[in-house]
Amino acid sequence: MGLEAQAIGPSRGGRTSKLHLPTDLLGRPIVLHLTPGNSADITAAPTLLAAAGRFRRLIADRGYDADSLRRDLAANGRNSVIPGRINRKRPVAHDPLAYRQRWRIE
Repeated sequence: MGLEAQAIGPSRGGRTSKLHLPTDLLGRPIVLHLTPGNSADITAAPTLLAAAGRFRRLIADRGYDADSLRRDLAANGRNSVIPGRINRKRPVAHDPLAYRQRWRIE
């Protein structure tokens, strides 16, 4: 098996992997998804959301900031609490109090 098949990719710190882990309200893991360290976080979003099941709100960091993800969440009646990337031309609003709940998994 190659490095890509083992979810190992180059990054600034060397060969690494990223762990994507959606949790429930109490911080208990729902799904575990491993990607190479050089992959963008947003590429894992469709897989994670499909496996996560029902939820009302997605709290995620800037790596998951994409208009397409926000549209998909809104179309399914879900709220997104994702701050916009710094280089966004149009800033997006997010709930800073809800965003503080990310400490459970960080």
